[in-house]
Amino acid sequence: RIEVEFIFDRGGSITRNLRWDEDGRYWTTRFGPNSKLAKALKASFDLRVRVPGTPAARADYSLDGSWRSIARMFEICRM
Repeated sequence: RIEVEFIFDRGGSITRNLRWDEDGRYWTTRFGPNSKLAKALKASFDLRVRVPGTPAARADYSLDGSWRSIARMFEICRM
C-alpha cells in the first residue's frame, strides 16, 4: 500500500492510497464519473505523479484527450 499524489497542470492535487491487487496491478478506492479525481483528470492536460518519500517513483503524463478514455471507462462499467 502506498500513498500517491496526483498533481494537475490546471492546479491542485489529489492524494489517494493505492494497493496491489491479486493480478499485480495498482488500484485505487472506487471513484465515479463525477468524483473530484475524475473531474480533475478530464479537465487537465498534464499530470505529475509523486510518491512521497520515494523520489525514484515519479512520472509525468500527458492527459491531452484523456477525458475520452475516462468517459469510455465509466460507460463500460455501467454495461
